[in-house]
Amino acid sequence: MISDANLAGSAFGEAGLKVFERELKEAIIPFVEKSYRVKAGAGNRALAGLSMSGIHTLYTGSKNTDLFSYLGVFSSGWSVPAQTGGPGDFDYFHITNTIADKK
Repeated sequence: MISDANLAGSAFGEAGLKVFERELKEAIIPFVEKSYRVKAGAGNRALAGLSMSGIHTLYTGSKNTDLFSYLGVFSSGWSVPAQTGGPGDFDYFHITNTIADKK
């Protein structure tokens, strides 16, 4: 299933990332599980993205490890503090690795 990430604001700011996360959790996953024969649960679910969708994958996947066991991030955009007020590359890398270490 591919979301078009049709966001009203900046897709790279945290507000846009939260909109994508909410749409995925509240609309897309329930729709797919209701409409198709799929195995539910994190062990059977992956999230992947290229470019802008890569930052969506990093943000949503690292915050929802209970929903996704596998993340594929390809040529992702990165959150830059001066542009978004969010964590920088190194900080984000550290956050996501810390989460992974806790698994």
